[in-house]
Amino acid sequence: MRNALFSLREAYQHILACGRPGAGKTSFLTPIQRQLLSQGAFCLHCCVKPNEAWRAEQLLASTRKVAKRFSPESGYIFNPLTFELGRKGGSARSLAAFHTDLNEVITRSDAERSESFWKSGEVDTLGTAFDLVYLVKGEKATYRDALDVIMTSPLDLAHARSDAFRGGACGQFLRQALQQHPEKARPLAEFLLKRLPSVGDKARGAFVTQAATSIQPFTIPPLCQAVNGVSNLTPERMLEDYTILAFDTLTYGPNGTALQLLVSWFCMEACLRREHWERPFLLVRDEYHQLVHSRRDVQALSVGRSQGLISLAAFQSLPVLEDSLGAGIEAQTQARALMGLHVNKIWCNNNCHVTNEYAAQSLGMERKLFFSGQTPSNNSEQLAWWDVFGVGQTPNTSFSQQYHFRVEPQRYLDLRTGGPENDFLVDAIVHRGTHDYEIVTLRQR
Repeated sequence: MRNALFSLREAYQHILACGRPGAGKTSFLTPIQRQLLSQGAFCLHCCVKPNEAWRAEQLLASTRKVAKRFSPESGYIFNPLTFELGRKGGSARSLAAFHTDLNEVITRSDAERSESFWKSGEVDTLGTAFDLVYLVKGEKATYRDALDVIMTSPLDLAHARSDAFRGGACGQFLRQALQQHPEKARPLAEFLLKRLPSVGDKARGAFVTQAATSIQPFTIPPLCQAVNGVSNLTPERMLEDYTILAFDTLTYGPNGTALQLLVSWFCMEACLRREHWERPFLLVRDEYHQLVHSRRDVQALSVGRSQGLISLAAFQSLPVLEDSLGAGIEAQTQARALMGLHVNKIWCNNNCHVTNEYAAQSLGMERKLFFSGQTPSNNSEQLAWWDVFGVGQTPNTSFSQQYHFRVEPQRYLDLRTGGPENDFLVDAIVHRGTHDYEIVTLRQR
């Protein structure tokens, strides 16, 4: 094995490890991450398991890097609302699109299949609320403010003209915005006072419910402590640092997943926007299937090489990835697109025949020659004693050509998975997207 399993130049084409639970994927990801850090990469580490943040800290410490552990108690704040609306080129609609995509992942549904009317209504409702609270409160705006605006928006045209509405949060924010920024606030008033109340009870209820659901995780403890307030940790800072998102999904549930997705998406976009960079940015997602969004990941990974973005990911099997993308034919296409964008693959032991066949196909086939022969016997003739040596008989020979996998699918079942039963040795077949491959063995201790 080479000193570094992947060079930075190879890593820019992204790295993916695949294997059944306990196959040794993390045993490979850890030294790869250490090697890339030693070559100058910064990193953002997403966490799924409760001890993953601690392990990431130990890994960074071993390379003499000081990690920023972003957790509810850390004192770090990243306010997506004020960051997006305050940055050059940012907009409330782009932030609203982030949140509709969050709904898609958290609920494991595909918002792209929804009718455009419903999706557009949700984005308009969120975008208007974000714009309104930012107009009034600026850097002090919070998700709680946006949620209050959404939940107190007019029920109908009559309610929009009532004192009850004017005394509520939405009415008060709208009044202040019209006083302070009349030109900017006028389109917001048009949507809240006319368009939204006019769509009907069913449509309005759907818009409000979906919009509120997508931002509610960021309005309640403990996540609200990390996203409400003035940001002291921004995506641009994370691109040039070593950050651990200590909101593991097994502890914080869907809310932790939502925050990690939002932060990682912001960082990916910031990475793609930067004009000048010197050191690469490494995004680590050990349980990739829990943190994947096909459209955003395809967009980032397809052009990330020129922007110094490196994806280091791992998951169990192809069917698991497809299920996380919503299942069905479309999910199969998306899963294979994501697999293809991760050019460098580490195939560990796997008991999934679908994944093993895909791995075997990715390594290709080769032509093999097969020879056969026989010596015919003629029972009508009496054999002489020397015929026992084949003398006097004419042998028949034939050959054929067949294509076979260079690595047969069943070979992946034989790879060692570490632990005491394997003398702590882990095997993997490493494919760097070329014609060649190699079998690599790591020692866990």
